[in-house]
Order: sequence, then structure tokens, then C-alpha cells
Amino acid sequence: MSDFAKKLRKFARVTTSAVALEPDEGMIDACSRSFGTVFVFSVTPPTVKLKNLVYREVVENIESIPEVGVIFSSIDGLRHLNAFQSVFQHHKPALVIKSGQPINNKTARWLMDYMHYEVALAAKNWQLWKAKQ
Repeated sequence: MSDFAKKLRKFARVTTSAVALEPDEGMIDACSRSFGTVFVFSVTPPTVKLKNLVYREVVENIESIPEVGVIFSSIDGLRHLNAFQSVFQHHKPALVIKSGQPINNKTARWLMDYMHYEVALAAKNWQLWKAKQ
């Protein structure tokens, strides 16, 4: 098990669902092994076909997703975070952002000030955000 997976398990509550926003194939593979159901929101459908993947092209009906423990996002998927306000407020999922560059100040400020999240862990190409205690 990778160091990232161990640290993520520490912060993610025991849930069966995860969300992936504009994921790459590596992100989908990691999510599908760790969670019972993975909701993928992306413009292009995933190339892998797995039983536990639910693909949606449009980000809508977010409230119908069962309890979400982790939201995985690429830097391109961050534009969808506003649609997940109710999920952030009710479920307080961990947020994993995969990027080789820092996220922009507007998104970071929204997460820190409005949603009350903070960076729990940061590495070379990912950040783990969690709700402030």
C-alpha cells in the first residue's frame, strides 16, 4: 500500500462512495479499488469499464449520491466544486486534488474561508484537504 493510500485512509471516514471529477485513468483505478461505488463526472467517459463506476457527463443531482467520504479531483475538475456545496456541508468528505502545480488562490480561498477546509497533507503532485476540527 502506498504512503498516499495509508494517509488517505486515516482522513477518510468509512464510506462506500467516492466522487471523481475530471479524473485520469490512474485516479479511476485507485478509486475503484478502495470504494464500493465511484461516481465519475467528466466530459469524456472513462476507458475502463468496471461494475462500481457510475459515469455522469453533467454535474447534477448531487444530493442523490449516498454518503461521500472522498472527492478526488484533477486541477480541471475544480471548476465543479461549487456544485458540491451541500455535499461539503453535510458529509464533510476529504478532498484530494491531483496536480503538479498549486491550485489558484480563488479556489483555495473558497475552500478555506467558506467551506472551512484546510490542507492536511501536501506532496509533489497531490494535496489532501479536510474539514477543520
